[in-house]
Amino acid sequence: GATMTLTLREKPAREFGMFFIETLSEEGTQGKDSVRFWLEASNDREEWSLVGSSMPVQYYHRTIHTNGTAATPLERGRILVINATKNFAHMFYHSFGLLVYTPAICVVIAAMRGKAILARNIILFSYWFQCFLRTLGVIFFLHSQYPGDREYHAPRALASSVNTALCGLLLQMREESFEIVCTIAGVFHIALQAWLHQALFGERLSFARGLGGGLAYGMIFTLVGVSFTLMRVIVMRKAVANSLPAKFQFNAAWSKVLEKEGAQVQRLAALVAHIKTTTVGKKALQLNRASRARVPRTNMLSVGSSWGVDRSMDRQSSLAGPSKSLDMVNPKPS
Repeated sequence: GATMTLTLREKPAREFGMFFIETLSEEGTQGKDSVRFWLEASNDREEWSLVGSSMPVQYYHRTIHTNGTAATPLERGRILVINATKNFAHMFYHSFGLLVYTPAICVVIAAMRGKAILARNIILFSYWFQCFLRTLGVIFFLHSQYPGDREYHAPRALASSVNTALCGLLLQMREESFEIVCTIAGVFHIALQAWLHQALFGERLSFARGLGGGLAYGMIFTLVGVSFTLMRVIVMRKAVANSLPAKFQFNAAWSKVLEKEGAQVQRLAALVAHIKTTTVGKKALQLNRASRARVPRTNMLSVGSSWGVDRSMDRQSSLAGPSKSLDMVNPKPS
C-alpha cells in the first residue's frame, strides 16, 4: 500500500486520540480513499510508534489499534473523524469495579466476626448491584456511536448481566452452592473473553494483548470455586472417616435393641407413621405445660423461684389469709 508522511510545525502540547481524514472532492475517486491504514509517529524519523489506525477498538481498559475497515464515506469532500479516546460507555462500565468489589472486603470482615447472615446479605447485594450496573452499561453501549460498541460490547454486557443475575439467584436459593457459583462465573467470563477477543481482533484468545479485565476476573473466580470445592471434599471425607467407628458401635447397639424389643419398635414406627398421616396440614399445639394466663400476676414478680413453687405457695397463701399475701412478692424457693 501507499505511504504518506506528514510533518507537524511544532510538537503538540498534549497527547491527542482523535484525527480526521477527508475524501477527495473529484467524482469517481472512491477507489483512492483510505479505508485500511496505520498511523505512526516519530520525533526523529528513525524510531516509529503506532498512534492510530483505521479501526481503534476498546478492549476493557485499553485502546487497541487495528487495521480494520474504516467507515469512510462515499460522498466526495466528506470528513471522517476517527476517535480513539475512551467514551462515556466504556468509562462507566469499567470504572464501577471499586463499588462492586469493595463489598468483598466487607464480607471477609463480617465472616471473621461470625456475622454469617450479614456476610450472605452483602454477597447477594453485590451480585444484584452488579446486575443493575451491567444493565445500565448495555443501554449506554446501544446508544454509543463508537465502532464495536453496539455490535460487541453491548451483547457482552448483556450476557454478563444475565450471568450475574443467575448466579445471584442460585446463591439466594441455595446458600451452600457458593463454590459452584464462583466456578460458573469464572468459566463464563473466560468464555466471554475468548468470544470478545475473536470478534474484535479476528484471532483466538492469547496473552499477547494482556490479561484484560474479564480474563483475570474469570481466572480468579474459577480458582476460588475449584479451591473451595476441593476443601469441602477433603473436609467431608475426613468427617466421614472419623464418624465410621461411632457408626459401627451404634449399629451394633441398635441390632441388640432390635433383637430384644423388635416388636415394640415396629409398633412405635407404625404409631409415628399414623400420627404423621393424620396430622398433615394441621397446626401443632404444645399441651404439656400450663398456660401462662393461668399463673397469678403476683407470681410473675417473683425472683429466683420456679412456676411450680409459685403456684403451690399461692394456694398456701390463699388459705392463710391476708397476712400471708405479702410473702408472695418474694417467695423462698423450695
